Amino acid sequence: MHSNLSHTLNEGTTFTQELHAASMPYLDNESKTVQWLVSTLERWYSNQGWPKDINPVRIPQSFRNGLFRRQFETNGTKQTAKEEQKTIYDMITYLSGHSLPGIPQNAVPPKKKDEATKQYLWQHRLLLLFLKTQGSCTAFIRPEFLLPPDLYKVYAQMRDNALSPSLPADQKDTEFAHERTKPLHLSNEVFEAVSKKSWIDVLMQILKTLVLGRVTPRSYEQLGIPDRTQPMPDINTDPVSSNIYGISERILLTWLNYCYSNYRERVWAHREQSDMPSGRWIVNFDIDLVDSIVLATVLGAYCPFLV
Repeated sequence: MHSNLSHTLNEGTTFTQELHAASMPYLDNESKTVQWLVSTLERWYSNQGWPKDINPVRIPQSFRNGLFRRQFETNGTKQTAKEEQKTIYDMITYLSGHSLPGIPQNAVPPKKKDEATKQYLWQHRLLLLFLKTQGSCTAFIRPEFLLPPDLYKVYAQMRDNALSPSLPADQKDTEFAHERTKPLHLSNEVFEAVSKKSWIDVLMQILKTLVLGRVTPRSYEQLGIPDRTQPMPDINTDPVSSNIYGISERILLTWLNYCYSNYRERVWAHREQSDMPSGRWIVNFDIDLVDSIVLATVLGAYCPFLV
């Protein structure tokens, strides 16, 4: 189906048709949900994703162009200083505790567009493979959609040349010769939407495996609790016990339920009984937390001086 659609992309193809051809559902980058998600990811990665200091990022620009170290100048009050641009691999090393295998730390991008395209693709494939070994779901993320726009056009042309029956074999790039499906020539607008969605998926998977993955049964057992007379409940570590949440997410939900059920009345004891937050069972991370009552109770349990 996808290969047939790739043949039909032309000037009359609609935005939605191109997205479906790229195996992407319709993505409205202007919707409040997408804007909120992008803003949240940008804020978290800017403040928490890098060693030593804050590194402001934008999705997808900062990550598409963040594969190689580049020096840039910063103007101070008295002098100009040279600084190095951080790379996505600095972020991966910081979050995972070890460097990405196979990626040289001080590599420079090739000057020729075709060589740069292959280099970027190779590094993106390594990144996706690394995330997969860490438990990420990356099979649906296509490395070519992580490219900068200019290199994506080069990639599509190189793929076309490799499949062209009119070109002699010695003029075809052997790296793409084994691929049989025609590439998608996406419009600039559609590519930006697809690329943004792809990088959102990558960053969400990084959070899931490299950050959320630190929450383990062992860390749960060692977690400090405000009142030792109220022991934490046991965790079912069977991976098939839930088809929605992984073990780390189930641990967090168990901890939230423990805090809310055991400390709700203590934290809000200064309120009238009629104003006391009602009991609830926390089963998700959006609707059940939207009013911040549960999070406030957790803060009050561990830091009672805040409430």
